[in-house]
Amino acid sequence: MINFMFKKLLLFSFTGLCYCSLQSCRTNALSPREYIGYVTDSSNGLKRTLQHDRLYFSAQYQPIDYVCLLETSGHVETDEFHELQSKFEGLTHFSFSIGSNDHETDPLKLMMNGMNYEDAIVYFAFEVKNDFFIVSAGDTLPCVIHHFERSYGLHPSIDLVLGFRQQSTMNLKEDAPLTLYFNDRLYGSGYNSFVFHKKDLVNLPELKKVSL
Repeated sequence: MINFMFKKLLLFSFTGLCYCSLQSCRTNALSPREYIGYVTDSSNGLKRTLQHDRLYFSAQYQPIDYVCLLETSGHVETDEFHELQSKFEGLTHFSFSIGSNDHETDPLKLMMNGMNYEDAIVYFAFEVKNDFFIVSAGDTLPCVIHHFERSYGLHPSIDLVLGFRQQSTMNLKEDAPLTLYFNDRLYGSGYNSFVFHKKDLVNLPELKKVSL
């Protein structure tokens, strides 16, 4: 009986130690490099990808600290970093990529709607934001800013940066999603939805205030 109780006590102690260690890992601040790795790791729920026959659409949720890290090349101990944090508040940020599944073909050459190449460039540079919106806490929010990062054929993808008026994720119910919608009018796939959950958007690691 004593041996059984002792073994049981050891088991509880070991389990508690593992849980405390796990909680400690979760609450530890991450370096800029680790923070970027966390955000871009799809297993953490901040990146969603939809596969189609010849291409894929990928949506990356971008926390404000992540956006600031990209803008400052990982230098967090600067006045510029803190100014950018204030500047980007009030917007929900995503990056969005369209790429060919073979990672070689220019996706602008895979269009199915008959639009010519130059018209497609104009569409992505000036009009595509009208085909994005997010639904959050019952509200539909349009894309208010976007930037088309033209690659000039250097890599086979179309890369966009999107900004939406911010709807606080704290207003979401625990199991309620924030959903990004893309109305695809070039490749024939119609409406595409990318679902992000509150637990992933809220439980972000802290960014350690050291530079890369």
